[in-house]
Amino acid sequence: MRFSTIAVALLALAACDQKDPGPNQGTAGLKSALEAASKEDGAKPVGPVPVIKKPIDKRPLPPLEKDPGGATGKPKSGVSFGGLGIDTPKDMAIGADGSVYVVGYFDGELDAGPGGKLKAQVPDANPDPKKKKPAITSDAFLVKVGPDGKVAWARSWGGKRDDVALGVAVQGDLIAVVGNFLDELSIGTLQAQAANSDDAYVVAFDSKGTAQWLYTAGGVDSDGANAIAAAPDGGWYVGGSFMKVASFEPTRQEYKAKGGTDAFLVKLSKTGDFEWVKTFGGNYNDTILHLALDPRGSVYAQGHFKDRSDWGGGPLVAGGGSDNDIVLAKYDSNGEHQWSKRFGNAFNDVAGGLAVDPAGNVTMVGSFDKSVTFGEGDDHISNGESDIFIARFDTAGTLSWAKTYGGDREDVGWGIAADAAGNTVMTGWFQNTIDWGKTTLAPSKSAGNKDVFAIKHDANGNIVWAQTWGDKDHDQGRGVVLDPKGEILVTGLYRFSLAAVTPALESLRAEDDRVPKPDTFVLRLAR
Repeated sequence: MRFSTIAVALLALAACDQKDPGPNQGTAGLKSALEAASKEDGAKPVGPVPVIKKPIDKRPLPPLEKDPGGATGKPKSGVSFGGLGIDTPKDMAIGADGSVYVVGYFDGELDAGPGGKLKAQVPDANPDPKKKKPAITSDAFLVKVGPDGKVAWARSWGGKRDDVALGVAVQGDLIAVVGNFLDELSIGTLQAQAANSDDAYVVAFDSKGTAQWLYTAGGVDSDGANAIAAAPDGGWYVGGSFMKVASFEPTRQEYKAKGGTDAFLVKLSKTGDFEWVKTFGGNYNDTILHLALDPRGSVYAQGHFKDRSDWGGGPLVAGGGSDNDIVLAKYDSNGEHQWSKRFGNAFNDVAGGLAVDPAGNVTMVGSFDKSVTFGEGDDHISNGESDIFIARFDTAGTLSWAKTYGGDREDVGWGIAADAAGNTVMTGWFQNTIDWGKTTLAPSKSAGNKDVFAIKHDANGNIVWAQTWGDKDHDQGRGVVLDPKGEILVTGLYRFSLAAVTPALESLRAEDDRVPKPDTFVLRLAR
């Protein structure tokens, strides 16, 4: 009875697809059909979808190209968007034509200039008479900045509670965005219902901003997707975390977390259909925060874990304490474990991003407290609360080099990109004074606040240039990409003014607001 009911559901869904040539809902539509069938016959979920392994591309990776030299990092242009509420960029990606796509979340209204104004959903009236105002909630945004440096369009989505966009990737004419949502999700004609608390989603748009398909996954507790990367076969790899029990497949096979949250790595097809999932974890919270691929489809994941955690190669043991350690792991294109490594100590360590160059070298950034080592004989001591690190490894996971930078306060690397010559550009934020080796840079206004930095290293870890920007409040770099010509685009948040370009970028704020909410910037730098 179970299988015949599912067959009817599948046939009905297929018939609907034949009649409707519009946007495809991926496995979300299939999941809904099967759930309806399950409710009808009262059967238990069926087993997992068989994983069909694809051939592994074992061709040698190409050598690095020769660096042309002459790099300066000088700002060339900039644009910003935002509103009177909080506007926070979380990730950025670049298309083949040089268009940049920035994702994040906002509350209230976001003014994207030529892209129009976005309005977040307003929560229902607060039922608690003790509270004067209803809660402020966020919606997700996707903003396209064209090669001319101007906002081309902006899109937002969300319900009456918090919804966020955390990662973005581009492949051909598709822009895929990941995040988490509460309650209901409605994007154009696509709709989904969360199982209970937060669920993970992936939504794909075309280059004009029209939603094409939607995939969702999760369970009754908090689940979310943090990162996405485009695969050489046209599909997508998605990383995040889930609590207790979650479903990723159209058959609703349930996966159980070992601890607080487990990490997941999901493979989707080009059209958003589920292919396979791998889960990793231990007794506490584990998550994938960043993904990157080499040209042959090997997948690199960077994330957090505590205590003991298995990422496919046996337990990794954290450096003690209750704070996060960093994991860096490599998988083949079928999700099979190649190697995994941990970094950290008894204090908090931050996974801030990773990038892979065409020759397969993987470079990761973040921050550490007190001390850290990235390989045998490699030891670093922080100068303050937290220091920035950048560490490069070969395809086998062997350390090539590592550098750390910091002052007496909080300094964090958050975002990195690599070019064909093995150069890397890192961004993030720092406080007070910091020594970059070639020069010492200090925040431009008042001590104690955070400024944006961008720094370029060559393939051997030597500093090529370092730049910094900021005003009298906290400013942060949150993402970096390289365009087809090798120029650099950096996104982040700022308040008041950002004098990286002339005229300076000005945030949207009330005239008498002494503590305005942050806006988003996008800067273009010379290589």
